Amino acid sequence: MNFHTRIRDVAKPSPERCSGNRVLADRFECAGPAFFARHAIADLQTWPEQELINLGPIPFPMTSEKPDTHFRSLGWSSVLLALCDALASDVRSVSIVTTRRWENEAAGIASTLRRFVSADVDEVRADAWPPRPFSMKHAAGRAAAEGRIVFVVGDVHASAWCFDSPPALLIHMCERVSGSLLWPAQTSLVLPITSVG
Repeated sequence: MNFHTRIRDVAKPSPERCSGNRVLADRFECAGPAFFARHAIADLQTWPEQELINLGPIPFPMTSEKPDTHFRSLGWSSVLLALCDALASDVRSVSIVTTRRWENEAAGIASTLRRFVSADVDEVRADAWPPRPFSMKHAAGRAAAEGRIVFVVGDVHASAWCFDSPPALLIHMCERVSGSLLWPAQTSLVLPITSVG
């Protein structure tokens, strides 16, 4: 039995595939498409950060484009095509904002972007909680000033940074609902990811 991919449940006679993320998904209710259809983005911006986090994991990709007032769910194909179209355009600057927990994923994204997209890639890691606002504002301001793309990798606190002006595209790659999903942008894409399993 491979210890890393299987555990033995004492209540069941046979080994069962398990991952930490699956356990979390079973344990928490997810905020589904109906939730986001009922609640406008402006309404969610008034919620405390902890209440947003308590909504649980994000089980599906979402998007919001100005002048939309709500997030709407999309299929993976549609979201990935939108991302490819944005990266295929004249991208001059990409900022990647993350926390320490997600630095490996952010480094992988940065490496891929540097290799395949001819753009400057800034990486900003926030080690404090909430993250230090100064460095976040610098990276966000630079990306917004150049009208380009900002990746938010992981669950970044809502108060972590703010924009001088909204970026053209804000891509959230996160595990659960948090305040960073509600930052203003011309277009927002939300991709559910996990750091476990």
